[in-house]
Amino acid sequence: MPEFKNKEEYEKWKTERIKNLKENPDEMKQLLRVKAKGKKHIANFKVGTYVVGLSLNGPIKNITCLVDENNLVFIDKSIIAGDTEAGYIRRDAINSIDIIDKTAKRHETINPLGLLVGGKIGLMSAMAGRDVKEKEFRVVIDWHNPKGLKCSAEFAFQGENSDRDANEAANNLKKFIKEKAFIMKNDERKCPFCAEVIKKEAKICRFCNREL
Repeated sequence: MPEFKNKEEYEKWKTERIKNLKENPDEMKQLLRVKAKGKKHIANFKVGTYVVGLSLNGPIKNITCLVDENNLVFIDKSIIAGDTEAGYIRRDAINSIDIIDKTAKRHETINPLGLLVGGKIGLMSAMAGRDVKEKEFRVVIDWHNPKGLKCSAEFAFQGENSDRDANEAANNLKKFIKEKAFIMKNDERKCPFCAEVIKKEAKICRFCNREL
């Protein structure tokens, strides 16, 4: 599976992939057989639409999380994408998993001609329109990359049951959080004598008082 620097490269590859699969039905059948075997993983579940925070640029719909021994791997498992990886997060690097409400109001203008036919509403009332809520909830994973930098990945759920679906995804993700691994900051190092973490520029270890 190729790696992509950005969403544009991914979309270009996906378009060509669709064309090739349509022209080669035998390849499609083979791909289906390969996908049917699955991958070795502890669990898998839907996590909605990937928005931001991983290797690829979002949005990418219908992402599945594959859980292996060490990582949460986020995959576009559509036939066309062929299990394209959007990115991964180490299970022991997660700080928190939260849900945020991104529900917003949208102004919808009612078609006055359609309503006037029924004779139930005036022209001015129809043109005024109405405010419609677009329900959206996001699962936000706060984590640290191998360099110790704080990162955040977001997955969106929209529609009437978006709050329920977001809670279900968040609860599934929380089941597989491992005890957080200690990651040293860029300005830290371990004392060569006592192995405690100290500042890189330290001349004397504040734990064992040895000169460095």
